[in-house]
Amino acid sequence: VRFAARFDFAIEPDTLAALRDMAPEIRAVSPERIATEMQAMLVDARRAAAVRLLVETGLARAVLPEIVPDDATQPARLDETLRVLDRLDPPEFATALATLLRRWVDAAAAQDVCRRWRLSNRHTDRVGWILAHRSVLDGAPSKPWSQVQRVLAADGAGDLVAMIEAEARAGLADPNDAAWCRARLAQPRPVLDPPPLATGDDLKERGLAPGPLYKTLLDRVRDAQLDGEIQDREAALRLVDRLIAAAATRPEERAMDKRTKKRIEALQQRLQRLRQQLAGAKKQKDDTAETAALQRQVAEAEAELAKLKEG
Repeated sequence: VRFAARFDFAIEPDTLAALRDMAPEIRAVSPERIATEMQAMLVDARRAAAVRLLVETGLARAVLPEIVPDDATQPARLDETLRVLDRLDPPEFATALATLLRRWVDAAAAQDVCRRWRLSNRHTDRVGWILAHRSVLDGAPSKPWSQVQRVLAADGAGDLVAMIEAEARAGLADPNDAAWCRARLAQPRPVLDPPPLATGDDLKERGLAPGPLYKTLLDRVRDAQLDGEIQDREAALRLVDRLIAAAATRPEERAMDKRTKKRIEALQQRLQRLRQQLAGAKKQKDDTAETAALQRQVAEAEAELAKLKEG
């Protein structure tokens, strides 16, 4: 499939029929080998054609069922995906994979794909990060700088902006957003990500015990710095003092036990993954035991989550 796409070959009809018949057998191939082939496909100039061939031959249903259209609306979604994929500048593998998965799964489910193929932690983390932060840059020029700066200052920002630029070239994103983000990335690092005007040491000097309030206060001060509300360290420290005073005088609210909160967050993440896995299992339609097991796990997690939320 990869060579047929790369050299624009037509697959002979009998060979194509045999490919379709034997496509499920590819599951016998090691995940690492599948990942190697996918990486070679997705960084190739003919990557969109290769993915379409994967779908047409039935191989995608075996190795990446998440992108296989199953209803009348999904072929259009696949077309959009391939238009964007085709318009990426020579991409990093993680950027191309994130682009391929963006319209089909969330960040957690995309990382499940990476783990299924036994990709490196670097690739897995980058794919998840790109998808988790894509929406932050929608309409970026009209948002407070503090809201988008942390994304544009992160290591994966160049890959994320490359995906947005490809979406804009495909007519699926605002080109002004892409150009604005690219211009910000071109700024010198001290301009894009200036040193913070207040740190945890300043809170410690004021007798504040380390804890969750540290992050809340420092984030508030950082936002004010990035949005131009404070200009120097003295103004930052005055803001710190006001925020500490406000926190001390605010009536305490009854809070959910920290352990319960963590369990709820873990369950919500688990449910996202299970639902994506269940959707993939239903598409494959050849392992009813796996589908039943996933349905049972979803029901159990939903019941536990409801119980925790009820108190």
